[in-house]
Amino acid sequence: LIIWLGVATTGLGYTFYGYGLKRVHSSTASTLVLSEPATATLLSVTVLGNTLMLNSWLGIATIIAGLIYLAMQG
Repeated sequence: LIIWLGVATTGLGYTFYGYGLKRVHSSTASTLVLSEPATATLLSVTVLGNTLMLNSWLGIATIIAGLIYLAMQG
């Protein structure tokens, strides 16, 4: 069961990731990759109940501000 979950989730994850990368511009893909650390951190808070220190929240806010800035550039 553990092997199946690892293979299935990893395999499907990379399949969808590759599928998405083929259909977006490289600049869009590189911008979206920047959101992965913030997404993983927020998921750890939401799903696992982890608590974050102030500097972690400031880091997430910085990433979000940067992504908004890049999105507005166009």
